[in-house]
Amino acid sequence: MKRLKDHFVFDDVDINQLKNASEEVFSLIIKTVRHICDNNLHTNFGVPNYVIDSINHSIGDIGFLGRFDWAYNGINLPKLLEYNGDTPVMLDETISNTIRGIDIRQNLTHYLNKIQEFCSINNSPLHLIYQEVDGEDVINHLKAIESLYPEECIFLKIEDLGKTDEDEFVDLDNYLVKCMIKLYSWSWLIRDGETDFGKAFLKRIDNGDIKCIEPIWKVLTNDKRFLSLMWELNPNHPNLLKTVNDNSTLSGKVVAKPIIGREGQNINIAYIDDNVDIIASSVGDFSDEGFIYQEYGPVANTRYGHAVVSTWMVEDKFSGIVIREDGLITTKNARIVPYFS
Repeated sequence: MKRLKDHFVFDDVDINQLKNASEEVFSLIIKTVRHICDNNLHTNFGVPNYVIDSINHSIGDIGFLGRFDWAYNGINLPKLLEYNGDTPVMLDETISNTIRGIDIRQNLTHYLNKIQEFCSINNSPLHLIYQEVDGEDVINHLKAIESLYPEECIFLKIEDLGKTDEDEFVDLDNYLVKCMIKLYSWSWLIRDGETDFGKAFLKRIDNGDIKCIEPIWKVLTNDKRFLSLMWELNPNHPNLLKTVNDNSTLSGKVVAKPIIGREGQNINIAYIDDNVDIIASSVGDFSDEGFIYQEYGPVANTRYGHAVVSTWMVEDKFSGIVIREDGLITTKNARIVPYFS
């Protein structure tokens, strides 16, 4: 892995290390989800009792998309920083770069063709769901999906989703919503489930009347205590960073992350010995629910900045790479750096 003036270069060793790490850690995620379900640990991850059965029934579905964020510098093995399997973005930035021997478009199209078959059988368009407040990154991600889908898609703000007297859900043109790819978090859908509207919507999904492409078990991974449990179940795994719920067991360079967080908000990086010296921090809206603590990972550090290497999984297949460069903390303002392999 080398940083040149305007791009990175990956060799075959880099690609194989990222591929192996992605597929290995995805298998660990599935095992961790099963461990939670088998031991009835759902509520440890902020999940209310009324969705536990839905989560348990969903674990046979591995889902469509997921993005890993890695500390990787081309010297050490990739170490997992975070996993976003519920509402990952930047697909548009990924499909413009290709990896030798791996065609992300082919993997995406294969899955989208299966969705199209479902929509055709159910005489339903594919709805792409987002929020009114979402920015260009979300819209461009959904447009990348639309560009590969074999039929027309309908973009729909979650705020414009309507409900009939029969508790069916419709878009602005009164088309029934039966199949959707959403960039509206399962955590928020479950929160909405406390309302009559939300309860009816979750019931439709649970009954199979609405096909939501990402399975509801992914809500467990939204809670960063999931990373702590992965470490507890797989201590000293070569692709994991030590992550705990109590920072008393960590020393040296440590990162505090909010249990529920987005876009690099409310991150603190500190050096811990007898004292705690803050190295970098960010503000945000996600500090209320507490923090997890992760040993600092060896991200690529060049004269251009610190680079987080992210990899895409389509179903359970390693399918692509995207690189963001920023300061010590990767934020929504990070720049995308192209690469060649």
